[in-house]
Amino acid sequence: MNPDTVRFEQAQGESISYGDATSSAVLEGAGLRHAAALVVAIADPAAIRSIVQLARSLRPDLYIIARTRFLQEMGALCRLGADEVVPEEFETALEIFVRVLQHLGTPPERIEEYAAQLRADNYGAFREGDPDAPGTCRLG
Repeated sequence: MNPDTVRFEQAQGESISYGDATSSAVLEGAGLRHAAALVVAIADPAAIRSIVQLARSLRPDLYIIARTRFLQEMGALCRLGADEVVPEEFETALEIFVRVLQHLGTPPERIEEYAAQLRADNYGAFREGDPDAPGTCRLG
């Protein structure tokens, strides 16, 4: 996020914060104590893990969704306290699969069934043999 954008939006009356969310002061300053949910959608895997863990320690009741680039990160994020994890790697592959099926004329309801089945088992088809496969949080 661009600091100039933050200043502009704040001047427009938007409730927007900018800072290092691995800091409890920044999370609390952004209103974590009163938040209904937290979405962590940044590129740095270590920072994502730190933010999820910190937010969970500050707000055990908070609903936390974390986006990660890779399937391998899912288990760690669940163990650290994420309620849901969305892996870009899988969702991108799934979107390509959906588009191919659309191109081939597969009925939309059948495509939705396929996608729902893959998501329903927390991407199990893609995680077979993964020792870090989570069992405690919802993925997707």
